[in-house]
Amino acid sequence: MILLLAVSLSVGRWFMLSLMDYKSDLERLISDAPSYQVRVGELHGRWIFFSPRLEATEVKVTLEGGRRIDVGRIELELDTFRSLWRGEAVFRQVLLDQLDLSLYRSRQQGWGFAGAQSGIDPTLSSPSTASDSTLLSVLQALLVHQELEIRNALVQVQFEQHEPLPPQLINIKLQNQGAQYALVGQLVLGLEQAIELRAVLHGFPGEAGFSSEFYFNAPDLDQSFWGQFFDQQISLPQRFLVGAELWGHWAPDGRHKLQGSVRLPLLDWQRDSDRLSVTD
Repeated sequence: MILLLAVSLSVGRWFMLSLMDYKSDLERLISDAPSYQVRVGELHGRWIFFSPRLEATEVKVTLEGGRRIDVGRIELELDTFRSLWRGEAVFRQVLLDQLDLSLYRSRQQGWGFAGAQSGIDPTLSSPSTASDSTLLSVLQALLVHQELEIRNALVQVQFEQHEPLPPQLINIKLQNQGAQYALVGQLVLGLEQAIELRAVLHGFPGEAGFSSEFYFNAPDLDQSFWGQFFDQQISLPQRFLVGAELWGHWAPDGRHKLQGSVRLPLLDWQRDSDRLSVTD
């Protein structure tokens, strides 16, 4: 048994050193045409004790219809023993670094992937998206793994019949803790500023019985930030600062709880001859 394990580890380490020779085969293996096709720039691998770790750069995932998701770097660390127990690949860590993603919200289809189609002028076509169930199935497949981290993601959101919102820099870490998931999300505003969301999820959003406890904190931000999320036809105050610290519980029976505070330390709103000004 020990000899077999030693031989297996030796073969695995040799394979890791020869990954680039099998890049095309691996791309075909992890692709699921016509749903999506994966192309990888470079592959590198190494072993950490009994677990192989794979690093891929310049990853491009082309979805059915031509939409594309770009990832600068992906790191995967296999949980060898859990994978053998489940009979499928389970990763101890999945890291997506420099993810470039566009999402579209349709009244009929819900959330889906969007973005420019490969080889097609995006101004000539409306976003074609997957349904809510397709997007949820992708997320559920990722939740099997022990830790999912999305780092330095540039995410752009567009709602139906609206212009796309400016891209936002986002960091997310999701840990599988068995009966629940621990979520930490940040919308990065600068070197020392971020909007933060922390949550414990019981089940998965969209499933019956889903519940969560959450904490949300936003620093005091002015009209240049909040204004980008409102339609230009909506009249907003000329100057204002808004911040919030909220926590609560999302319950499956609809008895949700929300408490905390919303801060408005500055408000300057003028319309014609009328003016409203609030400080502190």
